[in-house]
Amino acid sequence: MSKKAQEWGMSLTSKIILALAFTAIGLLLIRELSQSMIKGYDKQGCKASVVYNTKFRIPIVEREELTVDCPTRYVTITPKEIIIEARDHTTKEKIRCGDLTSEKEKKCFLREVNKQIANLIFDCWDQFAAGQVPVFSRYESDRQCILCSRVEFTQDVKNLFSEVGDQEVSWVYPPEPDEKEYPLDEYMRNQKPLTHEISYYEFTLDKTDAFNPPYYDYDFVKPRAAVFVALNENQARYLFGKTWESVKSIFVEVKDEKEYNYVNTLEWVPYDEVVEKCDVLV
Repeated sequence: MSKKAQEWGMSLTSKIILALAFTAIGLLLIRELSQSMIKGYDKQGCKASVVYNTKFRIPIVEREELTVDCPTRYVTITPKEIIIEARDHTTKEKIRCGDLTSEKEKKCFLREVNKQIANLIFDCWDQFAAGQVPVFSRYESDRQCILCSRVEFTQDVKNLFSEVGDQEVSWVYPPEPDEKEYPLDEYMRNQKPLTHEISYYEFTLDKTDAFNPPYYDYDFVKPRAAVFVALNENQARYLFGKTWESVKSIFVEVKDEKEYNYVNTLEWVPYDEVVEKCDVLV
């Protein structure tokens, strides 16, 4: 056997061993992620699955995908507590604001709700690297979505705030001059997530917001949803028109160096409008 053939054989053997090693690592990662997520929503496990899905590659064979494991959080808000369900796991957080029989207690309640919702919106963007990575390997569908969270209020809350009805909350309860954390949009603009130097509002801005800035609100009648949306080039070109070249993100696959153009966005919308924002709900 020639030296060149020997070198080729050794190279192929090394690649096969490397591929098997990558496969073993991948399977281990999948198992660990599955174990960490089985009890419900785990943000670090979710973020890790996004990173592994984006970065993990197997030499020689086709690229292997690790499943993005970010379960939806179903949030129910009562006068006394916030109930969060993810998969089969339920957690409860007390709302320490009294009986909501006065305007003061109602404002306390709404501040606590604002904080909870702001963090849900923040998590939806933060767990996907603030939209800076290709969450899906193939942006084939125009709009692929992951439902991060769904928020609704119980009938008891609706009854207590019956004067609000289906109106935007801030319409009824304007903030006091020194009370900048209420309503939700004010809270988002003036409060910062833990360990961050910018506001919730600034952090959650995506590339579409330069054309249509978001306004964050909610009512007690319609459930709301935080949704991660991945737009492929076709949909992005339709949305951005001639400005597409200046805003696009590019993902280059190592294997064939083919470019995948995409734009990731964040939506906070009535739950019944999610189907209008998404072609595929993952």
